[in-house]
Amino acid sequence: MPKFSYQGVQGEQRRDGELEAADRRAALHSLRAMGVVPLALNEVGGAADLPGGQAAGKRTKGGFSLSRSVGSKEITSMTRQLATLMSAGFPLARALSFIKRQADKEALYDLVDGLDAKVRSGASLSEALAEHPQFFNPLYRSMVGAGEAGGILGLLLERLASMREADETLVAKVKGALTYPALMALAMVGSLVVLFAYVVPQFSLMFEEMGQALPTPTRIMMDIGALFQNYWWAIAGGIGALFLGPMLWGRTPGGRSALDRFKLRLPLLGGFVMQVAMARLCRTLGTLLESGVNLTAALESSRGG
Repeated sequence: MPKFSYQGVQGEQRRDGELEAADRRAALHSLRAMGVVPLALNEVGGAADLPGGQAAGKRTKGGFSLSRSVGSKEITSMTRQLATLMSAGFPLARALSFIKRQADKEALYDLVDGLDAKVRSGASLSEALAEHPQFFNPLYRSMVGAGEAGGILGLLLERLASMREADETLVAKVKGALTYPALMALAMVGSLVVLFAYVVPQFSLMFEEMGQALPTPTRIMMDIGALFQNYWWAIAGGIGALFLGPMLWGRTPGGRSALDRFKLRLPLLGGFVMQVAMARLCRTLGTLLESGVNLTAALESSRGG
């Protein structure tokens, strides 16, 4: 079995050593299971390499990737790695360089590479983050700025990573709680579509052959079935617009505010939405105040968090 030597960080201490694994991926999995953040991984007797599977100082672009965007969980993981490295005594530029080298997605590599280049040119980390508002919201930048001003950037990044992890856990629980009702609603809509598009027309032909007068409710069902059969494309487009329209409108400031007010007024869901929003607000506000941000700035940053 191949043997790998590694350099990493566990907690606030450096960890160097060797381990045996079937391949590089298995070695990385073993390190992470041990709680070690890998900085470099070399196969004994082979070329020096890094966790991303690329030689030091090199980057192969155009490789296979399931996504070319950077997700929220990847930003959280990057924040946790940066906090761990800085708490272990690594300078900011060197920590960014290590994270860049072990990025396994081209989009994440490009993002960290841009931050690294900006910091090495003399800018602060908060200034570098401001050039990527689609990934780092005002809350994120405010906490980083407060850490730089107070000389506790590593501590603030640690708190920020913990806050983001707790927030993602809460969102996952909410999504898990809503998955079953959403699936049931989807199944109900699908059943109605099948009923009116295929089942009802068959009964309509049978009743027409009988030549008997039908009750009003039955005729209404027959008309609905004929509508589904003849104008299914218009119904599908209407349902698509019904979902897509509010999503696009909700991206505008006025639309988002109106949709949020509508959610809060829903009979059962409104109270749940309010509790989730209050939990996120209190956690964000508490983290900012504990980090030394004044109340006015903390409230302003929490609004966008």
